Amino acid sequence: MSAPAHVEIDRTRLGRLLERERARFAEQHPRSRELYAESSQTLLGGVPMSWMTMWAGGFPLFMAEARVPARIALPSPTSEETPPPQVFPRRSRVGTPS
Repeated sequence: MSAPAHVEIDRTRLGRLLERERARFAEQHPRSRELYAESSQTLLGGVPMSWMTMWAGGFPLFMAEARVPARIALPSPTSEETPPPQVFPRRSRVGTPS
């Protein structure tokens, strides 16, 4: 079975869907939106790294805390059984405490 040679994309519908998702994102994350507005006064684009200005939701999520002790390897999506994720300890860098 072959794919069609030409696919029409309804850009008007796509724009409506994107706006709907951005509105839902803003509704679900009001505090992040507030913090983004505050950070926009001191950071270029309101974010610490320029690529973060391209977030699909219109603004990045802000976290209350983050833990960096481990990386998580997710199971392969092709595996028949889904084993639990494997957690690997974070390696300390030279000159930093473990």
